[in-house]
Parts: sequence; C-alpha cells; structure tokens
Amino acid sequence: MYGQNGTASATEVADVSEMAKEHRLGFHLAPLSIINRRPRVRAGIWVNLRSTSLVLDLEYGKGNNHPLFSGLKKADITMGIRPEFRYHLPQTLNQGKPNRFGYAGFEFPITVSELDLEGVTYPASDGKRYDVDATTQRRLRISGIFKAGYQLAIGKIFYADMYAGIGYGLRQITYLNPVNQVQTFDPPDEEWGLSSDEQAEGNSGILEIALGFRLGIAL
Repeated sequence: MYGQNGTASATEVADVSEMAKEHRLGFHLAPLSIINRRPRVRAGIWVNLRSTSLVLDLEYGKGNNHPLFSGLKKADITMGIRPEFRYHLPQTLNQGKPNRFGYAGFEFPITVSELDLEGVTYPASDGKRYDVDATTQRRLRISGIFKAGYQLAIGKIFYADMYAGIGYGLRQITYLNPVNQVQTFDPPDEEWGLSSDEQAEGNSGILEIALGFRLGIAL
C-alpha cells in the first residue's frame, strides 16, 4: 500500500510538471474597465513560473463618460501601469491542473488622469483658494494592493481570472494651466450641512478596493 501511494504521488507531481509547461504565457483583457465610471481599455500579459506568476497590465482611456455614468465627471485622459506578483496556493496546484489555481498576490499600480475643468474654485497648495475660468486637474496615484483570486481554465487555451483585494494609495492632485486665476475669500459652498466638493491641491492617502475579472488566451 505504501509503495502504491508513493508511486501515485510521484505520478501526480510529474503530471503537474508536464502541464505546467503547457501554458507559460497568456494575454488578457479586463472587460469591466470598459463600463467603469472612468472607462478605459485595460489589457496585459501573464507569465507563469509554476509556483508563482507575474502579471503586467496597461490601461488607457480618453473621451466622454460611459452612458451609464453620464452625470459624473470623468477624466479626459486616464493611463496607468499595473505590475503584479502572485504566489500560487499549493493546495490548489496539487489538483493536477497548474492552469487552474487559487493565488495570493500584490499589485503596485501607478495611474495618471487629467480632467479639463471650467469655472471652478480650488484650494491650492499655498493655502489660498482660487477661482479660475479653466484649468486641468491632474491626479497621480501610486498604490499597493493585496489581492486574492482564482484562475480557471476554459477549454484548452482560454482562461478566466477572478480577484478581490484591498490596499492603500497615495494621491497627488495638481491644477495646471489656470486661466484668469483670482484669489477668492468666499467660504466654500455647502449643501445640506455637508462640506463642499472642492478638491484641494496636494497629497492625500486613500483606501484602495479591487474587484474584477480578466478573460485571456494562454499560449
């Protein structure tokens, strides 16, 4: 009995090693990014290193709001790079399908967005508030996100990647090329006792929540 179990285990390990060689590279899209509040195309590459893998996504968006979010302001341009490292959970790899596994990961996204604004007031980094006829708001965002997910093979070459995560980010807001900038001493507008929606220039920390899926082709 012991010898049979040992043979079975060795065979299973061999099968895993052989299947791991089948799919070492993949290309994918993130469909939900297209219908996001700030719609953009997000695509990337996945490199399988057996017990770990590397993912690199690029994203870019330009233009008007998605119709579902037409009442919300949207960045005229959004672009970013999102490198990610993953560790494949051993208990899922031992099922003999290395292209079907759970994973824990860490993502390090860097994104930049720009929004053209007209007739706004903003608190500047010098502590003063300014009225401007027009300006461009730029947001630089650098984050770290811990993620958990599951990658599932669909047929022989397709795969789906589902994930969720939480992390922390640093955001820097700057206002560029102000037109007719004038210092104002009027208090910020308030509605129903709430503070105004003015976004101050400078740095701030933000909570990051990730939830989505990718569809891809494995080679």
